[in-house]
Amino acid sequence: MEPVQVSDPGIRESQEGDVKSLIIDCDEEGRCPTGYYCDAQWLCRRGGASASGTVSASPTDVWINTNATSIGSTQICWQVYQATVGEVWVSVDGQPELLFTQAQSGCEFAWWIQVGHHYDFRLYANTTHSQLLSTVTVTGYGYQGLR
Repeated sequence: MEPVQVSDPGIRESQEGDVKSLIIDCDEEGRCPTGYYCDAQWLCRRGGASASGTVSASPTDVWINTNATSIGSTQICWQVYQATVGEVWVSVDGQPELLFTQAQSGCEFAWWIQVGHHYDFRLYANTTHSQLLSTVTVTGYGYQGLR
């Protein structure tokens, strides 16, 4: 099956015999059109999108007294539905993601938040790291207070 470029750079046409198919690429954040999910090869697949979930942070703005410490913390909570497990991955300042935690639901502290950095926590369904369900961003801010 040879892919052939069509007008949209995220959509390719493929032909095998008399059958033509469209191949839709996931966007850079692993998202696809409604009714599709992003698989491990970063291709949008129809169906399988019944899994859902949320990830949250408290707080999302972490204020750090730089006269007393250099790090702060936030609590990350997540819940997945119609999936065996959820994986929460974190990207610091747009760098590659690292696995933060995994379970169907729970809360964990990220105690390493630093001033001037942005942390994107992304919740994926199951362990394939292909179906992005939810994202929350945490930012570290500094202030000078009393020790």
